[in-house]
Amino acid sequence: MDRCVVRLRLIDRNLEEDIDIPVDISAIDLIIGLNEVYELGYDLSRINNYSLSAEYPIALLKGTTRLDDLGVMNGTIINVRE
Repeated sequence: MDRCVVRLRLIDRNLEEDIDIPVDISAIDLIIGLNEVYELGYDLSRINNYSLSAEYPIALLKGTTRLDDLGVMNGTIINVRE
C-alpha cells in the first residue's frame, strides 16, 4: 500500500495538521474516513455530493478516482469545509 503525508486544512475550524494517508484509495473513501475521524457531519447517504479541494497539485478530489491517479503526493494540501 502506497502512502503519503499530506497537509489537511479544516477551514471552518482553523485547524491544520499533517496526516499519513494511503493513495491507493478513492476520493470517496478518503471523505468517508475524514468524516468519521474529524466528525464533519457529512450525510453519507449523499456522499457523491461531497468533494475536497487540493493544492500541489490543484485538483478536485471527488468520486471513485484513486488519489494517486489525481496526483496526490507528499506535500499535497487538502482543504476541507464542513
